Amino acid sequence: MVIVPASGALCSQTVLFGGWPAIFYLSASVGILFVVIYMFLGADKPSKQTCISDAELKFITASNSCEDIGKKRIEREIPWMQILKSAPVWSAVVAVICHEFPLMTMIMFLPSYLHDVHHYTATENGILSALPTACLWISKIFSSYLNTFLQRRTKLHRTTICKLLNTIASCGLAFFLFTSTTLDASHASLAVVFLCASMASAGLHTPGCQTALVSLAPAFSGAITGLAFFFVASAGIVNPVLTKWIVRV
Repeated sequence: MVIVPASGALCSQTVLFGGWPAIFYLSASVGILFVVIYMFLGADKPSKQTCISDAELKFITASNSCEDIGKKRIEREIPWMQILKSAPVWSAVVAVICHEFPLMTMIMFLPSYLHDVHHYTATENGILSALPTACLWISKIFSSYLNTFLQRRTKLHRTTICKLLNTIASCGLAFFLFTSTTLDASHASLAVVFLCASMASAGLHTPGCQTALVSLAPAFSGAITGLAFFFVASAGIVNPVLTKWIVRV
């Protein structure tokens, strides 16, 4: 949300590092800054965090066993065959791929789309390309609160809420993305609105398929999540090749 708008502005000038090369210096500088901040504020256990309050520490340690990381006495063998034969696991994996694939497309090709189809300038492109990401971020936070609200205030089961929010997210993402492709340059602003709406819809996947990955088998959530994102990474390799082929055809 910061780099993309700044990149558009940097491309439009030549004073700082000759224009577009400044984007790489900015990205590297931000990365170094976060590393420095994490070195002082990061911790591998709640008890080692210097900024945490006593109330927060008690709540976290009472809710999970992360304080015992590195001291486990019981070694669990990951039941890979049962995981690979599980239909719910594969349903969650496919759902996560369907969530991540459009996001990859947006990240990689949205600036090109806004420039080639809707003819926005570099500065405008940078700002507008960041809006869908901002909507996704806000939606993820909102959907987490919505999930908690529905669990506390309704009689719906957690699984039902997960499926409901995931369905709304997938349908909204598909509808708004498809609709945005039907708009030409004369409706550029509306196309941006629909793109933002698609990412806002995708945010509901947070309490949906993404939560399902850790809820199916909490003791083996790391293995299931790793399996899911192996296929997500594979889809990320195919994505640019497939997208460019579709555009050329």
